[in-house]
Amino acid sequence: MAEIEEAFSVLSQMNCGQGDLMTKSNLPSGSSPKGPDDVAWSDWTGLMFLERATTMSHSVDGALSVQICRKIERFPLVGQGILLNLGVSNVDGR
Repeated sequence: MAEIEEAFSVLSQMNCGQGDLMTKSNLPSGSSPKGPDDVAWSDWTGLMFLERATTMSHSVDGALSVQICRKIERFPLVGQGILLNLGVSNVDGR
């Protein structure tokens, strides 16, 4: 779940117009064809709604969304989760 925390951290930086911090810390540059040096990070300010983010996962990985939603103190930005085709049997303990 550390990867999820890191992703939220990076998205929060971008949403505050501080994507240059991501570039300086050598995190992946993303998919911009221009590269990280030519991105106007201030253009990202306020574009994402991170206050009540939704996690979504599929099949066996659906358990990840469940765990994230259960760890509200660790993931305060998450408001809800969507599980698609949850690939876990015996969920109710029987």
